Amino acid sequence: MNQAFEKMMNLVGKDVRGKDAFPLSLLSEPSWLDRCIDVIRTGEVNHFLVVLKHSQRAYDVLAFCSNANQVATIWADVTEKKRAAEQVQYLVEHDNLTGLYNRTFFEKEAQRADTDQKYPLSIIMGEITGLKSVNEGLGHGEGDVLLIKVADIMERSCRKDDRVARWENDSFIILLPATSREVAQQVCERIQESFRKNVDCLIQVGLVLGSATKNNPQQLLTDLLKTAEGNMYQNKLSGLNFQIHRTRDIF
Repeated sequence: MNQAFEKMMNLVGKDVRGKDAFPLSLLSEPSWLDRCIDVIRTGEVNHFLVVLKHSQRAYDVLAFCSNANQVATIWADVTEKKRAAEQVQYLVEHDNLTGLYNRTFFEKEAQRADTDQKYPLSIIMGEITGLKSVNEGLGHGEGDVLLIKVADIMERSCRKDDRVARWENDSFIILLPATSREVAQQVCERIQESFRKNVDCLIQVGLVLGSATKNNPQQLLTDLLKTAEGNMYQNKLSGLNFQIHRTRDIF
């Protein structure tokens, strides 16, 4: 164990030399000791990634047999590289403005839920009405504020395993695995109630929702999406579009 390893592990060499390595292995996730044991057992080189718990820094580790029943390891700090890769992955999966998942990620998640047969599988589609008027009358900054607010309302109204995504410019979509039509409707009601309480805009805006539920593999996922969208537009035409218009002071 060299000084670089001692510093990395936040240890003093004299306190750990000659002692059981198991406590040291618990300092990382996953345990690097298990991988070293595999090297001794198989004689094969092992290459793996660990994250130190105390510093949250990531290391690329190469473990190999130096002598019989002895393992040597080479550690390379890849923290910044790992963070950059995670940031890229986040941008690939999320909408830049709202922080919600994007349409591409949602479609993959919906397909996976359908493949795993997490029935009943429900979808909610929502559209902000009046967004164009807000953008034109108050500026796109106010429109962005409205989009972010509605995105937050939808996320807070859903469960941990639900997936909320931005579908198009003024529309959102929610995937609800193992969720009945009745429960999906309850989620719609929670969203509308939160919209009523929390949205404040100088120009009249509204939020219209539509849901649909798939109960078996014979029903196509594309038909589920079309039904949810059709129900949303039907509610809009029927006047089931919760609208709000409040007056705020402008300073």
